Amino acid sequence: MPHHNGTHLGSLKGLRLPPKAWYVLRRENIRTITQLRAIAGRIERFEGIGPKTAQAIRDEVARVTFHEGQHHDESQSPSPWIA
Repeated sequence: MPHHNGTHLGSLKGLRLPPKAWYVLRRENIRTITQLRAIAGRIERFEGIGPKTAQAIRDEVARVTFHEGQHHDESQSPSPWIA
């Protein structure tokens, strides 16, 4: 997996998480961003996830969700260059 500032890009597109987080997500069979969003509020209950890693996961989910929303909003808006 490629490194990015101490994190790794893993199987969930666009997420940059510590290796420990990827290990736990694989172990818990979390394979989609939708699954991760569903459990993000209680992620620290999984063995191997402490408060800092849990917050890193929640921050990444929020970042990716924000960027997905921006991309969707931009595709819905007409270009300012269209007259």
